[in-house]
Amino acid sequence: MATTVTGSEYVPFASFEQWRSASLADAVWNQYSAALTEERNVASQASLQRAVDEAIRTAAIETGAIEGLYSTSRGTTQTIAVQATAWEAVVDEMGDNVRGHFEAQLHAFEMVLDLATQATPVTEAWMRELHHQVCANQTTYRALTEVGWQDVALLKGQYKKSPNHVVTSDGEMHYCAPVEDTALEMARLVNELRSDDFAVAAPVIQAAYAHHAFVSIHPFSDGNGRVSRALASVYLYRAANIPLIIYSDQQVRYWQALSSSDHGDYQAFVTFIEDRAIDAMATVTSSLRSARRSGAQAAASTLRQAIAQHEGLSPAELEAIANRLADAVSTGIASRLAKLAQDGSLPADVRRSQSTVILDDSFSFWGNDYHLLRNASSYRYELRILGHKDVTVMGMPTVGLASDSRNRFAFILVDGRREVIKPVFFRVSDLNPEISASARVLIDEWIEEAIQMSIEELVASLED
Repeated sequence: MATTVTGSEYVPFASFEQWRSASLADAVWNQYSAALTEERNVASQASLQRAVDEAIRTAAIETGAIEGLYSTSRGTTQTIAVQATAWEAVVDEMGDNVRGHFEAQLHAFEMVLDLATQATPVTEAWMRELHHQVCANQTTYRALTEVGWQDVALLKGQYKKSPNHVVTSDGEMHYCAPVEDTALEMARLVNELRSDDFAVAAPVIQAAYAHHAFVSIHPFSDGNGRVSRALASVYLYRAANIPLIIYSDQQVRYWQALSSSDHGDYQAFVTFIEDRAIDAMATVTSSLRSARRSGAQAAASTLRQAIAQHEGLSPAELEAIANRLADAVSTGIASRLAKLAQDGSLPADVRRSQSTVILDDSFSFWGNDYHLLRNASSYRYELRILGHKDVTVMGMPTVGLASDSRNRFAFILVDGRREVIKPVFFRVSDLNPEISASARVLIDEWIEEAIQMSIEELVASLED
């Protein structure tokens, strides 16, 4: 808890050189790191992203619980971590203001991940911004002042204006950096984090040192613990792509290890951070293994989702409907061109042809959120003027399926070569079990526009 006790017995944090000799369980670390790397090498991108997201949500919900912003349990945290689409409801059940704190902390860990992956050095400005993000949902903090406990306005991203010494769980006073020395101590911390010795140190020692030095200074009025855990995560992300996860039910051991470091026993805190990092690696590894072993179940779930898309039709049924539309367009174009040739509107020198086209997944529907169906057909028609081998125009009627199964306009018809031809959208009921009369009108209008534009392009090519 913060207090405004005057006077200072602050002991400046040690240089990194004094932490370098801390011992590590290298064999254990290497074992867990190798197992995690092995799983990552065979995991899908979706599984990797899901595992990272679960770890971030765990770290984010627990860091606020450690500070007493709300209460949680291992079971609740686990539910929040694994519920990719429903964690909001779980968090809302924890209290009225919990979601705001959690989302602020979640964004802070995402900010840490961005810095870590870009290998950008830690700066004072970045730590101030990190504090602003961590405390985004917090306007005041509780402090013991000369006139008793009061709610004091929290200055986000700004160094403290009043002393904020901390009373530990055993009643001991932990003196933090005086207000007038805070900026100097933070500059010294940044210099230590940029030193050559720090750069080549083990990630666990980097994380432990950065965390301890930061909370020794306690540069902000409140939120220092949350920032320190996020700061430590930078170095664990860079080493193993994991955040620092400390569960709220581990906070007694956490505080004891921190207190030992205050008294010069740096090994206790290094070991504590190492254990938490190994635990986090084990958790992510387990998540990836579970995803891999449940591959058949996941595939079945994907199949069920596919079948449930677009009014419960299967992929094969959707492809059949798409082909019905494509065939109707192809037949309609051929019929319309033949009629124009028969009545003399289209000169005899113009030759007509059609062919099937194989497209790849990169095909774009001109910015519309639709995609190709695996076994659906696409056609190309061509108009060529005899004697003018360079005068040729083509059209490519293409049918796509809405990527969002909630989109009631399941199908789209576009010209893959001309964005200027407006797309036409169809519901399943427009095309199944047969093409409706109203859909026929839309198809005929689209064909007329496509052919008209093709002929106009022939004229323009001749003029050129």
